[in-house]
Amino acid sequence: MRSPGSLAGDAVRALRTAVRPQALGVGGLYLFAASAWLSPAAARVGLVLMILAALGEGRVLVRHLRGEPLAWAAGFWVLAVLVSFSLAGPMASRATHGEAAVVFLWLSAFPIVAWWVRGDPQRIWAVLALALAGFLLRRVLHLPQLDFAALAGGLRSGVGLPEIATAEYAAIALTGLLLAGPRLWQGSGRLRRVVWRVASRALWLVAGAFLVLLVLVTQSRAAWMLMAVVLPAVAVWLLGQRTRAAGHGAVMVAGVAGVVAILPLVAYFDVVAARFAEDTETVRRVLEGDWSAVPYTSGGLRVHLWRLGAGWWAEAPWLGNGPAASPALIRATGVPLLQDLHDVHNVALDLMVRLGLAGLFAYVAMLGLALRAWVGARHRGRIPSDLFLIVLAALSFDVLAGLTNCRTLSTDGRFFWLLFVGIASSVSIGAPVGSAPPTPARP
Repeated sequence: MRSPGSLAGDAVRALRTAVRPQALGVGGLYLFAASAWLSPAAARVGLVLMILAALGEGRVLVRHLRGEPLAWAAGFWVLAVLVSFSLAGPMASRATHGEAAVVFLWLSAFPIVAWWVRGDPQRIWAVLALALAGFLLRRVLHLPQLDFAALAGGLRSGVGLPEIATAEYAAIALTGLLLAGPRLWQGSGRLRRVVWRVASRALWLVAGAFLVLLVLVTQSRAAWMLMAVVLPAVAVWLLGQRTRAAGHGAVMVAGVAGVVAILPLVAYFDVVAARFAEDTETVRRVLEGDWSAVPYTSGGLRVHLWRLGAGWWAEAPWLGNGPAASPALIRATGVPLLQDLHDVHNVALDLMVRLGLAGLFAYVAMLGLALRAWVGARHRGRIPSDLFLIVLAALSFDVLAGLTNCRTLSTDGRFFWLLFVGIASSVSIGAPVGSAPPTPARP
């Protein structure tokens, strides 16, 4: 009779045979992408699956990451967070600093996402499609809770997320849909392919219209301004395409992009005017240097937070005040209108307050190296132009949004970072050691 240890060993070997790391890792990747803005719990499961699968490829992964600058940047980020935690000030409890530190540490997990993306354009397209579907489905499920009469009257809504977050992700998704749109208008073929194209084009139009609605109802001035600049640029780029991928549909998609860019002015003219007019007094006081008289409007709150944040950073410029410093210091001001805020509404400044220049340097290094790898892959012909621009636009939007907001510690913000920085860095991290270089992607 076989021993229990022998039976357990057989069970483990059978499990490893049945569930190979590759299948587990890719499955976790797709689950994470689909659930990132649909179900945070399911997204965490996807992350855990990717990590477990990576452990199954431990030697290959370690050998590959050992000489990878992106991995070293992630390691430096971990070190900066841990040092800041160890030196954290008394403005918050050790437990609170620890909770914030754990959240920050998760940002260093993007190499795991990159490893399973593998820099494969087809896999990236699948990941982006799943992420878009999850984002849209969650917003649709939230629609019954909305007061449409109030929305028509000018009420803001994030449709299940903070308004700023929904506006950013909807703007990114809309830009991506427009850039990828011409692919749906490639030639014709068999009936099955024609039916698929008709259905996909219909879904494209419905999704685009819904995203436009989301950008409008969030009333995010930053998103509106980005759309007014980016979408005409997208239209110009589409009109300049002469590749088969763009096809004859490029002109139509370009026209859609141009129309969408002016929709906020047409549909919400009064609301748009009021939103931009509410901070005229803030601008005047700032130009005069009369900081004490800056009103606590949306823009005025940011001005006050930035001034406070600059002072807090100066107290601990190199290693910061601790991972949970920002909300604790904001509460300590005693200003009623600031009590519900958790950051200084600027990513760079918030990181400097919490983690010092060391943390900011590590953050910029991770993002900068990922973008460098992505641009390099495009120059080598590994990534098609529309896919390249979609990911570049997503990361650029996030950087610009970070000038006036900070979602680094939010669940949706962390998932965005892991997904898109993971995709960008996958062209460097995701190529297994000893593998042949991928076939150049057709534009």
